[in-house]
Amino acid sequence: HHSYARLAARDAELVLTAREPTAAEREAARRGGADIVMRAIARDAFVSLRHASNPVTGVTLDQVRDIYAGALTSWRPLGGADRPIVAYQRDPTSGSQVEMEQLVMRGRPMREGPDIRVTMAMFGPFNAIRHDPSGIGYSYHYYERFMSVVSEVATLAVDGVPPEPATIAAGRYPLITFVYLAHRADLRADSAAARLRDWLLTPSGQAVIAESGYVPLRR
Repeated sequence: HHSYARLAARDAELVLTAREPTAAEREAARRGGADIVMRAIARDAFVSLRHASNPVTGVTLDQVRDIYAGALTSWRPLGGADRPIVAYQRDPTSGSQVEMEQLVMRGRPMREGPDIRVTMAMFGPFNAIRHDPSGIGYSYHYYERFMSVVSEVATLAVDGVPPEPATIAAGRYPLITFVYLAHRADLRADSAAARLRDWLLTPSGQAVIAESGYVPLRR
């Protein structure tokens, strides 16, 4: 959200984001004088998190929706222990919360109430679940694999497919996301920022993306 705000305010020429802008963020850019232009530069995936000791290693997409809608409240029907599911959410403007609502819930309301567990930073779900064997949360594949590095937290397969680089590249994992490069529509074509934008989709640019750990669009 803050990256899009900087773009709208002309404090940045390019931003790299894990999601497309919301309607409010696009409107803020228009008020700042230009639309936002998006370009996908890499693949990522939206992943569900569990405690590594949890014997449940996979869920269906419908089960994830049921958990976060408040319809599925125990691990037992999923093959786990007879204990409540503690479902962690993110703060409303975070990339992963917007992604959860749009990509996973698809209009189905998420559970609300004073007892909802909301984590305010991207590392928040990992820090919570590492101490909570009953916890479930969500994040991005890249962040989980290369940035959080919490041994007590593991991912859940979704619809029988684990989030791995091969399943993401092949499009088999059901929750594929993209890393986007965003800029204002009035970006000068001869600017260094525009050259960087174009280079990221060349073979050498995609090789750097692969080296970073993201799944390139082109191999």
